[in-house]
Amino acid sequence: MSDNIEYKSYKAKIAYSLEDDLLVGKVIDVDSLILFSGSSLDEIKAEFKLAIDSYLEDCKEQGIEPEKPFKGSFNVRVGCDAHRKAATTAKAWGISLNEFVRVAIEQAVDRHGPAVGSVTVARTNVVAALDQAYIPTKPEAFRRSPQALYEARRH
Repeated sequence: MSDNIEYKSYKAKIAYSLEDDLLVGKVIDVDSLILFSGSSLDEIKAEFKLAIDSYLEDCKEQGIEPEKPFKGSFNVRVGCDAHRKAATTAKAWGISLNEFVRVAIEQAVDRHGPAVGSVTVARTNVVAALDQAYIPTKPEAFRRSPQALYEARRH
């Protein structure tokens, strides 16, 4: 059994509100806040479709591109050397390459939150384990070498 419904590639999570005696829905996998409600399954499905159609129409009227839900997969071209190194490291850690990339992306996103200002990409050796990696969030810290940052964090 699922508590999600889908329309035009948008998905919504449905829950029951005891306080309101209503089914309530929220579109997931997009940043826009799209909410709807209904008193029956048929009504909540109709309201979901109306909410999506209204969202798409509003975007069109305002001349903005509507958000598209993310599917969770994408192709990345990293070059042969980086591919080989990532695959070798993943194998040494006993995980798949997909898992290695997923963990690396989650770590980068979770540790640093929303990007503010400019972003500097540094190419350096990965420390022994992903949970030991450290990337500075303060601009002045970017002026120090990655090894110095790691050493400073350990002390």
